[in-house]
Amino acid sequence: MVIRQWLFRKPAPALLRCKCVDGETRTIKVDHASKRKWVDAESSIEAMGATSVEALDAKGNHIRMTAIEQDPLDAPPALPAVAATTPEQKTLEVFARLLAEAYKNGAASTEHPVRMAFDTLGQLLGLMMKRLDEVSAREAKQITAAMKVVQGETVEPAEDPLMSMFSAFMQGRSAAAALNGAANGEG
Repeated sequence: MVIRQWLFRKPAPALLRCKCVDGETRTIKVDHASKRKWVDAESSIEAMGATSVEALDAKGNHIRMTAIEQDPLDAPPALPAVAATTPEQKTLEVFARLLAEAYKNGAASTEHPVRMAFDTLGQLLGLMMKRLDEVSAREAKQITAAMKVVQGETVEPAEDPLMSMFSAFMQGRSAAAALNGAANGEG
């Protein structure tokens, strides 16, 4: 469920009143000093399993309301309420609860490292793209300088050492062609 865009709408709420799947009504206070206020609010709403959310201002006045549809894949399957009567059933029930809690904790413990890995990958990709832009800009300058040399213009050696060598080569070549032409009587 994605409600962050609903949270972004103006006016900004100070409190969020959530009606949850278990029938309880819970309130979330929005920390407007935090840069992650809407991300934190959204994760709190999702964690408590809210079915509807009301946005309230600081005085408790109603601003807006939305219903949240639960994804059937996210909702745990409803188990029949059977009272454990034998000690074996009670032990099995405790074990099932512990196992379910372990799965939840395991998923929660891997969330931060995975997010950190993707953030690092994004930063690395950004650095690679920046480097690629720099290389492309340098190549464009070299091509422009080479075109100037081919057209007979002189290129400042301070632009690029490689281009100054190329420029000297092209000037030497044109001078040699001129000398060969003069020696053959073409001039």
